[in-house]
Amino acid sequence: MKGKKKRVLASLMAVLMVVGLLPLTMFSDPVQVRAEESSGNATRTEWNFRSADIMGANGVLIQSTIGEFLGLKIDATTGKFDATRSDWAQFNTGTKVSVPVEGPSKVTVVSYNGSDITVGGESSSEKTIEYTYTGTKGYVDIIATSNTYLGSIKVEILPESSEVIDEANNIKVWLDELAVEETVKDSETGEDKVVKTVKTGTHNYGCGNVTLVGLGDAQFTVFSKAADVVRDGEKHNGYQAGKRHANANDIPSIPKAGEGCCVEFESKATGMFKIYFWSTSYLRVWEFDTATGERIGYTDSGVAADFYAFKTVPGHTYVMSTTGQTNNMAYVGYEFIQDMNVDVPVAFNNVDADDKAVESMEITITDASLGKKAASVKKAT
Repeated sequence: MKGKKKRVLASLMAVLMVVGLLPLTMFSDPVQVRAEESSGNATRTEWNFRSADIMGANGVLIQSTIGEFLGLKIDATTGKFDATRSDWAQFNTGTKVSVPVEGPSKVTVVSYNGSDITVGGESSSEKTIEYTYTGTKGYVDIIATSNTYLGSIKVEILPESSEVIDEANNIKVWLDELAVEETVKDSETGEDKVVKTVKTGTHNYGCGNVTLVGLGDAQFTVFSKAADVVRDGEKHNGYQAGKRHANANDIPSIPKAGEGCCVEFESKATGMFKIYFWSTSYLRVWEFDTATGERIGYTDSGVAADFYAFKTVPGHTYVMSTTGQTNNMAYVGYEFIQDMNVDVPVAFNNVDADDKAVESMEITITDASLGKKAASVKKAT
């Protein structure tokens, strides 16, 4: 893409880093999505590595070098791409396949194991990974993180988004704000006591719907170990509504009311969802197609983290839950920030325009909440 570069960011803050002509080790973290001019067979949208049409005698072997195959740019400088096999293209550690896209697209990749590759920087526990690219004409990178095999790659052009970008869609809610005080009988003493309770059910926002799910008839009450925990610099309570889902390690479908303590987010906007919680273990986020119920995959937070942030897209539902590791998880609050188009002006007062270093200079924007590189600009971009 020539000219001024616009990127969609899901963050409150972007960090700019200027990188000059330094040793290549500075660039060891590869750019996952690159917006640049595509060339060659850019009109091809599907590669089936289980078909003799592009395998065997019709395939290629690229190893310890770079090359191109039917519009795919392949960097196997430190790896291997082998489509001369009869079935499943070999895709070894460190190899990168750059898939041409004409604009906003859904890129579907089938491999032996989704956890052995990244697509646009994202991985999955499922064999099929669906990645939504929202940029302009460019490439989406598939990188092998372990030795594996590719079954197919498919690109589907997405219609122009009708999504309304509105800062009013941004929310930040603490469960303390939803709590009401109720008088109940103490199960041990039989005496009345006042407890804070958050009702299960759905809360509707411009960005999507947040549903609090409990086990059976249980409502969300303050979990004793998560009382007055500090999150985002303030004291809040963590709430729990009974035990976890019966299949918390492998939730097969979007949980219904009463099926186990969890939080669900049905996204209506592209952005970042952040869940604040308390746990001695980790949080697992399952992603589903809202319309079909198809499970897409999951990601895990760090152990004993204060929060976990992840990207959301319209039409997907995200289920946040503990796993079989522990029942000791309490939910403290949640936040959503919608992606917005931004202009990021950059001025240099210490670089000579004729300096050769300009040729290799790179400006990167890092999403501070997601911890991922959101955009990259070079002179040739």
